[in-house]
Amino acid sequence: MEIRAIVISENKSTIELLKSYTDECNGFKFLAGVSDFNKAYSAIKEIDTMLVIVDISDYQEPALNFVSKITTDFHNCRVITISDKPDINLVVRAMRVGASNFISIPILKDEYKNVLAKIYGDMRSEERRVGKE
Repeated sequence: MEIRAIVISENKSTIELLKSYTDECNGFKFLAGVSDFNKAYSAIKEIDTMLVIVDISDYQEPALNFVSKITTDFHNCRVITISDKPDINLVVRAMRVGASNFISIPILKDEYKNVLAKIYGDMRSEERRVGKE
């Protein structure tokens, strides 16, 4: 199983960092880093993305609306939200609209890799369960 990932952020260094971290994780393939929600939506649809990492630092409302749309339209897609403004209300709002995880910026490599390992394990379990039904 290979989990295809896209990062949505206006910060190019965040995209590059997450690309390098993702490339170190077995079972994941970094596909793209984009800054535009419309382009991201098209890419998610076209390449059957399974993991979307959304930076909600700067445009919180549009970003949270995007997370909600992704989790509604693509049921097999997991969403991780990241932000450099990690107050508890933002974390709760992100989870309520469908994010499976929230990671604070600066992103710690071990924390990120642990989140990806959990997502991979959960998706493998679901894949096995669906295969048995």
